[in-house]
Amino acid sequence: MSREPRRATASEIFRYAFGGLGSNVAYILMMSYLTYYMTDVFGISAYAISGLMLAARIIDAVTDPMMGMIADRTRSKLGRFRPYLIFGAPVLGFTIYLLFCSPNIPESGKVFYAYLMYILYSLASTVCNIPYHALTPVMTDDAAQRTTVVTAKQSMSVPSSLFVGVLALPMVSFFGDGVVGWRRYGLFVAVITVVAFWICAWGARKKDTMDVVPETEKKIPFLTQLSLIFHNKPLLMLLIAFSTDQLAGAAASAVNVYYFQYYLGRKDLVAPVAMIGVVVNIAVFFLIPFLSKRAGKKRLYMTSTVLVCIPYTILYFLPQNDLVLIITLISVSGGLATITGTLGWAMLPDCVEYGEWRTGVRGEGTISSSLTFANKLGMAIGGSLTGIILGYFGYAAGQEQTVQTLEAIKAMKFLFPVAGYICSIVSMSFYVITEKYYAQIMDDLSKGIHADKSTLKP
Repeated sequence: MSREPRRATASEIFRYAFGGLGSNVAYILMMSYLTYYMTDVFGISAYAISGLMLAARIIDAVTDPMMGMIADRTRSKLGRFRPYLIFGAPVLGFTIYLLFCSPNIPESGKVFYAYLMYILYSLASTVCNIPYHALTPVMTDDAAQRTTVVTAKQSMSVPSSLFVGVLALPMVSFFGDGVVGWRRYGLFVAVITVVAFWICAWGARKKDTMDVVPETEKKIPFLTQLSLIFHNKPLLMLLIAFSTDQLAGAAASAVNVYYFQYYLGRKDLVAPVAMIGVVVNIAVFFLIPFLSKRAGKKRLYMTSTVLVCIPYTILYFLPQNDLVLIITLISVSGGLATITGTLGWAMLPDCVEYGEWRTGVRGEGTISSSLTFANKLGMAIGGSLTGIILGYFGYAAGQEQTVQTLEAIKAMKFLFPVAGYICSIVSMSFYVITEKYYAQIMDDLSKGIHADKSTLKP
């Protein structure tokens, strides 16, 4: 049966995009400051941090696909995905606050507290973020508009970067610095997260509810839903690329403050450089829909990935005193990385359509959960490696670092991203969904034709 095509209004896209603020503000906070906060403020070792990230991801390996499948099977008056944003956001906000609460307890208790709170945060994040990303293909069937929708929600990384990258350290200082400052800042981020997800749920209310079907229909076994991931080659290639990008990017973000404070001796530059990055990203987000339409998503993804390796490589060999060039190249690399990161999410709805054409089942939640998990897995491994490497090279919080430690920080900041992007290029070379191929798939679906009866090669 053919489906009536959907398109989102500008108002719906704008409100839905606020979910990107709710998702990104906490994500950027964890990537950029969690390791630094835990070692230099809360007072636990770098080695303990390495285990923290991996423990949460082991749990996510089970809970992420389960959440995707649960969301796909949800039938309610509020829709399939919106209930999790409405009721899950306050829980997520509370866990963010608790994670940065810094209770005054012995170090052994601090490690337990950090593990418990981060795992609870990760579970609450799963409940909100997987349904949120699953809403993208529900908002519109138009491929070009999907790029606009994804760009809009990813553009919320700009205010997220402003609240975290630019304002985090100044706001912590304003709120009282140290433990008190971080606790109050954690509450600030928690409030933003809750409000943003609620605005998103409001914006998607018409699109989510129009797909709700009676409880007796569309019952799909859990194993069938899970197979949607492994029978979707483009999705698998995207997952590999995303996880390797995030692995390298997470390591680079985790050592960002260490790089400026210990390697350059200029912690005061963290906020100004982040502000420059915000300005660059604003310009990039305006360009992405245009560039994607001209070059195609896959070609633009590959091109930006190749280009981003150049400034990172140069940065590794620059001397410490060449601050103007360092800041310039960091800003350029950040802009190019934004293109790659945004396009990954824009390709995800295409993989949903491919999966439906291939198997007859859409499974937005299940497929979205796979990319969300790949995203978190890369972040976890990158963050874990940061802790292991810092511990191995003798990092000592608040003290002058050894030459070996400083070199390790520089390598994680610049060479890890290069390695990750090279892996991404290899993986995405096998991604088959071009604009022409996608148009043929959508033509088949509009006629009720699936892969086994199509003239297209699956």
